[in-house]
Amino acid sequence: MAEGIFRSEDLKLCDWDYVIRHRQATNFKKGTLVFLKCNPEVPMLVIKIDKKENRVITQWLNKDGEKETQSWKPETILQYKYAGLVKYKDGKTIISLN
Repeated sequence: MAEGIFRSEDLKLCDWDYVIRHRQATNFKKGTLVFLKCNPEVPMLVIKIDKKENRVITQWLNKDGEKETQSWKPETILQYKYAGLVKYKDGKTIISLN
């Protein structure tokens, strides 16, 4: 990847993964704080549920303090209340950090 060329071998699997996988946007509620599974440090507020498209619309403040809005598939985001429910990559060991 240093040469600017992406190869699948450059990807590294994480040792941990979140246990909860939402399939339906209706699993979320307006006003709930969520995060991208790939970036749990940035809280986002659910502002709308699009049942027809099965998408969750969130809003957050970017690094400049400006509001940003984006639509996500339910699989890509998670509520903070489930953040501690993770599993080891072998799929056998489930650990809760709560």
